[in-house]
Amino acid sequence: MATYDIQSMDSIEDVYPCSESHQGLLQTQMLLPFNYQSYTIWEVTTGSIASPVCPIRLRNAWSNIARRHPALRTHLIESLLSVGIHPKIHIVHKDYVTDVPIICCADEDVSAELWKPFLRTSTNIYYPHAFTIFQTISGRVLCKLDGGQAFLDAASVLIILHELSEAYDGQLSPLPGLLYSSAVAWFQSLPNADDRMEYWRRQLEEASPCTFPMLRDQASPTETLVITEHLTNTATLIPFCTTHGLTVTNLMQVAWSLTLQYYTESDDVCFGALMSGRDSRIADVDKMIGPFFNVLVCQLRFSREDSLLDILRRNQVETGNRLLNQHCSLIEILRFSKYFGQPLFNTCISVEQPLSMDSCHASLCFKELETLSRRRYASNNPTSITLADRTEQYGLIATVTIGPTDLQLGLTYKSDLLTEEQAFNVATRFRVSIMEIVDSLNN
Repeated sequence: MATYDIQSMDSIEDVYPCSESHQGLLQTQMLLPFNYQSYTIWEVTTGSIASPVCPIRLRNAWSNIARRHPALRTHLIESLLSVGIHPKIHIVHKDYVTDVPIICCADEDVSAELWKPFLRTSTNIYYPHAFTIFQTISGRVLCKLDGGQAFLDAASVLIILHELSEAYDGQLSPLPGLLYSSAVAWFQSLPNADDRMEYWRRQLEEASPCTFPMLRDQASPTETLVITEHLTNTATLIPFCTTHGLTVTNLMQVAWSLTLQYYTESDDVCFGALMSGRDSRIADVDKMIGPFFNVLVCQLRFSREDSLLDILRRNQVETGNRLLNQHCSLIEILRFSKYFGQPLFNTCISVEQPLSMDSCHASLCFKELETLSRRRYASNNPTSITLADRTEQYGLIATVTIGPTDLQLGLTYKSDLLTEEQAFNVATRFRVSIMEIVDSLNN
């Protein structure tokens, strides 16, 4: 207790372990010399110019939802009861004791203020998230949610936005929030753990490394940058997938595989695929704040005998198998590779909903301005990537956002791997791969 500045057990509400998936992400992070930090920035508005956003009410709203949800009063510490790599455990505090700063600044200075890291990691006790509010001289109100330790997934962020609006209006439920510890208990009760690991053993026994090549000719300082590109219209793609019995995620994964095949000149490709974990049979899982997601290995093999429809069908079957076997530790899955110890892949894809909230029933609107992750290396030289809290040292991360009208690609890339022009070429190739699939099935 003294190690982590815990004054008394009376201040602790609950203690429980991480889920196997969450622990696997944390262990993968610990084996490599960096920690994960992520953030999302929103502009907050109301539906009426006559009623501007009140930063103090917004701060109080955050404090109310933090008191309601145990996950927002949780910090992670290493369990010293085991040998080797110490698994982390959740410590839930009865009270939320961290202040929410309101930073006032000139409009021209707000970007510099927003990009400062606000996640406190220098103290023994720190929450794996930090909420900060900004108000400019002109009256704009923005907020930033920093996160770390793979703790807040996209679904959790959307729950937070919804409840922030409710709490701002005084409409937040007085009932306690759902316990993430109940989800961990459910994960621990799952049978057939050996069968799940056997599936991954079979999947990885023949897997070969698939690394996106370095296209940049000249040496460059290592930065991580992001570009955004329009992919296709939602009104066109969704009916297409429905007609052919495909999921959008399946189509995007196969399109990314075609992109990798083009650049790696290999018919055997693999990459990381984000799984939300929210399809679990846990009561009210859609209302629970906590880390459910996992990153799993996705493999596809191309041959001259296979049509694109064959590959799509095969990946759709494997998507189902990956879902059935998703509640596993990534680091333990990677151990089945005969190349364990070196990167099996350096790209990752995620298909997500927008991290925005604009409802006619809510008085607050949260417009997402930026979502990035920051990797802090042992040398304290930070870089930034999108796709918050992902494992492995990715050179490319493709985040496909399914919006109301279109699908957008956020492509995060390392500057020593690609130039900006080359990154746009990759995005174009990805879009061409999507159209290639659509044209193939239509014909």
